[in-house]
Amino acid sequence: MRFQTDDIIKSTGGNFSKVRTALGEKVVAGLFWSNIEGARKDQEIDCILTEAELADYTIVERNGKPYEPERWVPEDGELYYYPDPTSQEQIGFVCHDVESPYDCFLSENGLCYPFTKEGKQAAIARTKRMLAVK
Repeated sequence: MRFQTDDIIKSTGGNFSKVRTALGEKVVAGLFWSNIEGARKDQEIDCILTEAELADYTIVERNGKPYEPERWVPEDGELYYYPDPTSQEQIGFVCHDVESPYDCFLSENGLCYPFTKEGKQAAIARTKRMLAVK
């Protein structure tokens, strides 16, 4: 997931941040409405978010409007990851079958992720959001 300057992002823990700078993998965000000790709700604290921390965040607003991410839909027969809260690995993967009601449900609800390192991380992050786990 690529963050852009001025995106409003939210962590699974409920912390909101405004992205100050987004240069490649380096994201500097002003944290607010946070659980950081000593911070007031109207106070912003700049911090650099690590790659692991970024996996915990989703974009909630872009350009002043609610953010709707583009959905990736696998081709018939293509491998993909999906979030699986019942699995110890927190994800599953399967070959897409356009005739499978389960595969159709996953793709229609934006629960399919490319069979890549980034897709795997996104599926795990989604599972954690489903379970409200940090």
